[in-house]
Amino acid sequence: MQGREVAAHTWSQLKTCLETRIGRRLNNSQFTRYLRELRDYGFIEKDRGPLRLRRPIDTSRAVTPEERVN
Repeated sequence: MQGREVAAHTWSQLKTCLETRIGRRLNNSQFTRYLRELRDYGFIEKDRGPLRLRRPIDTSRAVTPEERVN
């Protein structure tokens, strides 16, 4: 997904992709809350179709909670 146009995906495809990426299962309500927050902050949109990124997201600097320095 990094540095290129991202195709639209269904809710279940996105959930499976995220679970694979983070290495653990998410319950449906937790994942739905994450999507709602991304929509509220303007990162994704849904307009009578699949979810889409509104703009490219640079994930090269993303860190996991374990990598964060407090």
